[in-house]
Amino acid sequence: MKKTQFLVLTLSVMLAVVAPALATQDQEASQGSYDVVVYIDDTKVLAEDSNGQVISTGTAGTDDSEVVQAAVQAVGDGTVVLLAGTYALQNPIEIGVSNPTPTPTPTPTPTATPTPGTPDLVVTDVSWIPASPAPGDAITMKATIRNQGTGATPAGVIHGVAFTADGNLGSAVWSDSHTASIAPGEWITVTANGGVDGATWTAVAGTHTVTATVDDVDRMTESKDTK
Repeated sequence: MKKTQFLVLTLSVMLAVVAPALATQDQEASQGSYDVVVYIDDTKVLAEDSNGQVISTGTAGTDDSEVVQAAVQAVGDGTVVLLAGTYALQNPIEIGVSNPTPTPTPTPTPTATPTPGTPDLVVTDVSWIPASPAPGDAITMKATIRNQGTGATPAGVIHGVAFTADGNLGSAVWSDSHTASIAPGEWITVTANGGVDGATWTAVAGTHTVTATVDDVDRMTESKDTK
């Protein structure tokens, strides 16, 4: 048996219950993407820093080597950009050419298939109608059941709750009408709709112990079958 909640009902004229409560580089150098840029402007060859300050200038086709050399010396350790153009380099110039290492395309990480969780139903509250019965009244039992597991309960399966009084199975009433899935953390309230001698009890004076058991006939797999 599983998920059993015991409640003590004292019945005379009353009933009591205890409930638990530097990104992609542009083809043209942009300001700030270099330390020094060398470019041809009509008949001039110029070297400027990233703030637009001219470092060296000369006649294009004649002074290219000197301007490029001045750009390299001005940087020391940094970035020199030669914009597209034709440069006449005649004197020895120490220029290191390197190609940036391409950033490898990351291999997509396969999305893991989630492992379905398992439901775990418990009774969290028991009540009755009428709330304050008198001896002889027909009592209809109700129970709140909660899924405290990690997976939803199966749809189409009866989420049954059995109620017994004073341990007497001959007095059993039950609810077997709820078949919709219950998600983890959600709860529902069910009402007794059947029983050994009908869906209600006849109130009798005295103190009685009521037991409410959810999934009493093991219709579904749960992470815990006892409580």
